Amino acid sequence: MERSNPQIRTILAVAATLLALPLFPSSSPAVNPNGARHSSDPNQLFWFIQVGDSHVGENFDGGTQDSEYLNWLVTEARTVVNPAFIALNGDLTDSTNGGLIPNGPHQAEWNEYKGLVDPSVNATNFFDAAGNHDQYNDGSLSYYLNNSIQGRATQATQQTWIRTFAFGKYAFVNVSTPGDDGASWPFDHAGLRAAELAFMESYFGSNMDSKLLFIFGHHPSNDFNYGKTEFLNDLKKYRVAVYAYGHTHSYNEGRSDQVFHLNVASLGKSSGNHYNLVAVDNNGVSIVAHNAKDWPAVLITTPVDRNLGGSNPYAYPLSKNSTSNALRAIVFDKNPVTSVSYKIDSGGLVAMSQVAPGVWQASWDSTGVAVGQHTLTVQAVGSATRSDAVTFDLKVTACDDGLDNDGDGKTDYPADPKCYGESDDSEGNCDYGTDADLDGSSVSCDCNDTNPYVSPNHLEITGNGVDDDCNPNTPDEGGGDGGCAAEPVPEAQASPVLFISSDSVPHRPVMSASRFGSGTAGGLWPVGALFMVALAFRLARRKRGA
Repeated sequence: MERSNPQIRTILAVAATLLALPLFPSSSPAVNPNGARHSSDPNQLFWFIQVGDSHVGENFDGGTQDSEYLNWLVTEARTVVNPAFIALNGDLTDSTNGGLIPNGPHQAEWNEYKGLVDPSVNATNFFDAAGNHDQYNDGSLSYYLNNSIQGRATQATQQTWIRTFAFGKYAFVNVSTPGDDGASWPFDHAGLRAAELAFMESYFGSNMDSKLLFIFGHHPSNDFNYGKTEFLNDLKKYRVAVYAYGHTHSYNEGRSDQVFHLNVASLGKSSGNHYNLVAVDNNGVSIVAHNAKDWPAVLITTPVDRNLGGSNPYAYPLSKNSTSNALRAIVFDKNPVTSVSYKIDSGGLVAMSQVAPGVWQASWDSTGVAVGQHTLTVQAVGSATRSDAVTFDLKVTACDDGLDNDGDGKTDYPADPKCYGESDDSEGNCDYGTDADLDGSSVSCDCNDTNPYVSPNHLEITGNGVDDDCNPNTPDEGGGDGGCAAEPVPEAQASPVLFISSDSVPHRPVMSASRFGSGTAGGLWPVGALFMVALAFRLARRKRGA
């Protein structure tokens, strides 16, 4: 029996997804993209591991780092850290079979890969994407489809998954960035085709009720040969929190249009920063790079670092007038953790308490501390002594200053219901009141509550004559900021990704963001689906020689 073409299966899957979508955008509440909050609640917290480039089969120099570290990841690290999932961002195998030149694919490498991962992980907790080494001389990615965890489970090169907690839903997607031409080394024609982008866009549109959206791939967007502009536009349009990837074998972080681009080093080939530990704490996203086998692993999750990329647009301040600012970190070690402590700036260490497995917390009285930027350091003692540090702002916040800033007759937290806590720096939060257009911004702040593409949570899109961010002072080059309007927003013009740190720079990458997605107008989904079916039919005819 002739095997079906994976390209045709992918296109038909996209068509089925499009047809399954509602004709109109979901009525589920949309997320506020500035939804990261300082909170004393440790129960709105989860974490996962991002890793890349295992390169199983790379032993030209006689080393075993590829197999040794992958085995450590899926056994010891998974057991100790207990992540919500592990995302492996491509180059699962080396395609050299122990040689110098990637001339594969080699089934022996894939057999070794399966032997390492199959006993410990499965398709519900391990999301392995394809990389360029996995597609050399294999344009259909048949070896990936027949041997990887996700390939065998889905028979597709792109996957999606959801994690739902009592405090909300979070959406994730693997995109397949390797070229589909089966080029031989050293050629690498990375990018995303129209059908691959359509798959991603349909997923965004059907998950508007997610708190945050994460995307995993193999290549940095700057390496795309095709689909780059469309991809970056989609990241901006749908308010993606993080695009995480591998490929470069070095740690880098950057941002474009408030979307964070996170590059993990190589598990199988790099000398350090082998994996990223990522946490979501009250919708604040924190990230730190760690070396394989080094314990304990320490990550501060509250507060989030204000210095991501020089300035984290989603960082929140701590209240100068609070006697109980919550400080929180997650700590993991294969051996018992004997103590976890914190200090502010150069002060002395103060003990933290364990409030849940792996979660440590303290309450800090900041009333005697000057306003301004401060450094929080958390030190853990276990197998060794290791620490993490973040920078935060301390200020007199609007919800803890003794004033009725919004004139509603209610002053500060908890008397003013528009204050979510003492650290809230606005008594007029945009999630207070009705939200008719479901864009995460209520009528109290939204200058056009009938247009989901217009609110203070949106970036200003230049040249469209629309006040996208509800700020008439924001420049709108080419047309003037014409105030709120109900017309649809055209494609966003994405900015280039600017990288601001690498392996040569000491780093403590932490980011905070939220995700808003809006489906395409309902009437276009059936048209798109019919187009996909027609394209699949055309490919099938070509395959048969018709």
